[in-house]
Amino acid sequence: MSVGIPYRWLVHFVVPGLRISEPISIDQMQLRPTALDAEGRPQAEGSFRIEYVNCVQQSTVEEDAGRRVEDFVDSASLVSTVGHPRVVSVRLENEGDLQEAGLPIPISFPITLNYEAMVPMVNRDRLQAAITARAALPMDGKQLQHRASRWMRRLYGDRDPFNSFVSLWVAFNVLYAPYYGNGEQEAIIQFVGERFDVGASRELLERRIASDSLTRLATSGVRLRNRPIADELKESLARHDVLRDACGVLILLVLTLYAARNALIHGDLLDENRVHRELVRVARDVLASIIHNALHRQLGLALA
Repeated sequence: MSVGIPYRWLVHFVVPGLRISEPISIDQMQLRPTALDAEGRPQAEGSFRIEYVNCVQQSTVEEDAGRRVEDFVDSASLVSTVGHPRVVSVRLENEGDLQEAGLPIPISFPITLNYEAMVPMVNRDRLQAAITARAALPMDGKQLQHRASRWMRRLYGDRDPFNSFVSLWVAFNVLYAPYYGNGEQEAIIQFVGERFDVGASRELLERRIASDSLTRLATSGVRLRNRPIADELKESLARHDVLRDACGVLILLVLTLYAARNALIHGDLLDENRVHRELVRVARDVLASIIHNALHRQLGLALA
């Protein structure tokens, strides 16, 4: 009997929302652009191989493949809003060689796994930077980013601003949760204060968030209990030296988003109200920008 022949499995997967212009070979994976999905959104196909010394069942390969694809998409989500990946096939590639060697062949069957999506063009350098930066995180940092990434992926493909805003807030909550101690508001303030210094706050307010979005949130009238937080944001934005206190303005902005989140959860913002839907859509887009900027700064990634 021949020895030393590995069991070589070929895995194919799809990442909704990953927009690439040419084939990319990265992290022992092959990526290539593919046709737009049924709703005209970009996606990319990928493939890679997994080798085993011993005969394993296809279910084991599926689990290992799923973990690897999840790990890759956690990195990809740092540079693009992507959807949940789909592993579309897992196939034993060298079955003939194994049979000739008299080695046992595992039972295999066709599968389609659904892991239940800002779409910038992504090139190899940006993907590699994200993979390298995430790999340098300590294990608890990887786990934190993974949990946030899974909720951020729900943004892709969900046209309902209420659903996507709530999902994004859960992702944001994952990031500021380590700062809990004196309540949720203090945790949010501490997280934002640590992630954004004066320069970063100015850059975010000037270049990453549309001025009309700031105005819409500042005139929303949302409150934190008896605190008119939106009015405070409006007064702060009206000052001529607003960017001198960019950190304070950013904290007021995030607390206004928090007030909008509370109003939505408590039923004060209604899906059938057109004004409310527009407010939630704006809040969603602003929160997405803040989360992506916070993650990029934590990992030292250049902003797109």
